Amino acid sequence: MCQDPVRVQIPKELTSQIKTYSDMQVLPLDQGLSSTMLLHTGIDLAEQGKNAEALLSYELGLASNPTHPDLLCRTATAARKSGDLPRAERLLELAMASYENHLVVWYEFGVLRLQQGKTEEAQEWFTKLAEDPREIWGDDTYKKNAKEYMELLQRRRILDRGSKLTRVEDYLL
Repeated sequence: MCQDPVRVQIPKELTSQIKTYSDMQVLPLDQGLSSTMLLHTGIDLAEQGKNAEALLSYELGLASNPTHPDLLCRTATAARKSGDLPRAERLLELAMASYENHLVVWYEFGVLRLQQGKTEEAQEWFTKLAEDPREIWGDDTYKKNAKEYMELLQRRRILDRGSKLTRVEDYLL
């Protein structure tokens, strides 16, 4: 089993046609296929509202590829949604260690901090995401949600001047 990442050379004439980032992780082929299939299975399950099953799929993917940033992030999201905030935080930290420029991880850190009542830290993560010029595979939902959270936090600050959110559920998108 190959453990070294596969490096892919992209001809210069193609780089203007596709968006790539020099710090993107490239997976060993055998790990990438199984972990990616489990990642997408988990995403499908999560979209059906089957959080426990999605969590299991993500965890199985992590067994074969424990540093996959997308799997770490999705596992963290499922853990947060099931109420395990400490585990969600550890998983997001691991995802950041694996790929520090992961925009969805920034978003999830913001939501986690919001749920923990750490509104200033949440604002910092959402601002960082909103100001980053990169796209998330053509999906701007995370950036839109981050901006909505920022607006909600600003309104809340105006109303409460410094108090913590008492019902974070009212603010989660």
